[in-house]
Amino acid sequence: ANEKQNRPILSTNYIDFKRENLPRHLSFYEKLCNRAERIIRISPDKKKSGEIQEYINLCHLESTPAGAMSLAVIAAVVVTLLGGALGFLVVESMLVTVYALGMGLFTFAALIKAPEFLANNFRLAASNQMVQCIFYVAMFMRHTSNLELAVRFSADRLMPPLALDLKKILWDVETGRY
Repeated sequence: ANEKQNRPILSTNYIDFKRENLPRHLSFYEKLCNRAERIIRISPDKKKSGEIQEYINLCHLESTPAGAMSLAVIAAVVVTLLGGALGFLVVESMLVTVYALGMGLFTFAALIKAPEFLANNFRLAASNQMVQCIFYVAMFMRHTSNLELAVRFSADRLMPPLALDLKKILWDVETGRY
């Protein structure tokens, strides 16, 4: 019974809901993560995987923690190897080779933190809209005392990302998750 609750809803209605309501400006990062995971699947440890999955869920990414880790490792290796080859073979400088190693480490650190960065940006943008959301809910509730309709009213008038979260809550209520 617990497995049924944790399984995502994959109906055509839900796919249509996501296509209509979720932002596509993150698709490049998602595509890179998914391709990297297909090349080589590198899973983070359970604790780190849980953290990354939380960030992925928060900003509605279509990726997995293994995809994010795979992208970070592959990009770091590519940057290090290309920079090292450039430094060793072309420029013949050990300093450039060491610099390439540092850039590889920096690339890994930056890409492993990318889901957290995206989630924090999503949170900040949503928190900036909270006052306006409360205003819309209060205004609608003063006219008609129905909380679900007030949330829908707010979701229709707000811009993403808070509108996405409100629409997702309404979807979860309609499908019986809450």
